Amino acid sequence: MYNTLEELIESHKNVLKLGLEDEVQDMWIEEAEKYLGFKLPNSYKWFSKKYEYVFLLGESTKIISSPEDRDLMDVDVTYTYFDYLKKNRFSKDQFVIYENSEEIYYLLIDESKEMAEYTVYLKKQWDGQDELFTVNFVDFLEIMIRFELGLKPKR
Repeated sequence: MYNTLEELIESHKNVLKLGLEDEVQDMWIEEAEKYLGFKLPNSYKWFSKKYEYVFLLGESTKIISSPEDRDLMDVDVTYTYFDYLKKNRFSKDQFVIYENSEEIYYLLIDESKEMAEYTVYLKKQWDGQDELFTVNFVDFLEIMIRFELGLKPKR
């Protein structure tokens, strides 16, 4: 199901900055989902377990930390989610997966979607405008990794 993304990552593993394989535990994912109150996309769970994170444009994708560490790490998905809710930067149906100084990418949570594969939106930091970026997390990663590597977009 994620063959194209996996091939892209594996063929460029020597230049991509990735996390640790098998670092993220199933229990951490279950705890995060319970804490968040919604299911994470299957693709996000697969990627987190397989690669933990990838650096894109100098910043890491958001990670799933151990329950003991999630409130200490600003790159943790649950920390970011509740911090942005508290600051009224995002609503409860917006789940941040990556941010840099200019852009924030988030999933629009729609639990009616099959396998929780939510649509990815882009919020520009300078004007706060939201726009549709792509249909799911896998496409987001493929687009961003290709950009990071200087490869042409897939058509």
